[in-house]
Amino acid sequence: MVLKVLVLSTASLVLLSCGNEQPSKTVKWDETETNEVPDPSATYLINCSSCHGEDGKLGASQAADLSKSTLSDKEILKMINEGNEKGMMPYKDLISEEERKALVPYVKSLRK
Repeated sequence: MVLKVLVLSTASLVLLSCGNEQPSKTVKWDETETNEVPDPSATYLINCSSCHGEDGKLGASQAADLSKSTLSDKEILKMINEGNEKGMMPYKDLISEEERKALVPYVKSLRK
């Protein structure tokens, strides 16, 4: 009986600790900085996948095929921050700097 109560109590604590927050993980965006940020795959799905697709290949609204991208880290971050020449995608004021920086390696991971 004591074991059953202990198991139920532990399960309750685990469930209570689960919130509606985005999953987070440690992301390294350069050689010196590492911060805890929301999971970049979730950030990508929410903000980028509607045009680029989950695999980066959708091309909706003439979005670039990220699987073929050759942009450098700095160029990717600049594109995320400022958008493209068509005025699409300026996320500087929409998502945090940490989220934008974490998207860089995630976007690169979509390359084939």
